[in-house]
Amino acid sequence: MNRLLTRGLRLSVYMTVLGGSVLMAQSTSQSPSQFAFVSGDDLMTRAKADIAAHPDFSATAVKNNSEYRINLVHRGKADNALAHVGYHEAHYIVDGSGIVVLGGKLVKTPDGKTVIEGGEEHHVKKGDVIVVPDGTPHWYKQVDSSITYLEERFIAPGGVRAGLDKK
Repeated sequence: MNRLLTRGLRLSVYMTVLGGSVLMAQSTSQSPSQFAFVSGDDLMTRAKADIAAHPDFSATAVKNNSEYRINLVHRGKADNALAHVGYHEAHYIVDGSGIVVLGGKLVKTPDGKTVIEGGEEHHVKKGDVIVVPDGTPHWYKQVDSSITYLEERFIAPGGVRAGLDKK
């Protein structure tokens, strides 16, 4: 995990979590449309509706654009492993627990699922933070009842995506 955390610490997260509210700001010189404020009450009301409609997986938007995606993600069960090429991610666990696998190699199983071979397993719970560097495989292999996390995904400056965008 130290190797992943060391690489991941280069991630620039422009988010402050205060009480039950989320406030984002890039610079005081930018127009108000660049900023977002979502009250904790509003976010939780929308999240509860999303979870009721999609109990196995839901992503309630905080703010998403071409440079970053910030969502409150709820998982009611484990799903396939994946990697986001060109993006760094951070997950802050706000509720629940489970086992996350980081790194290793993405592999398809005979039944069509995608899993990770050779990754590092970590039991995560409320208050834990996961940093996932550009292109790193990650997988919520086990979900204990459910798990909810604030996910911040940002374009990796100079990373793999920079090469893709030039093509």
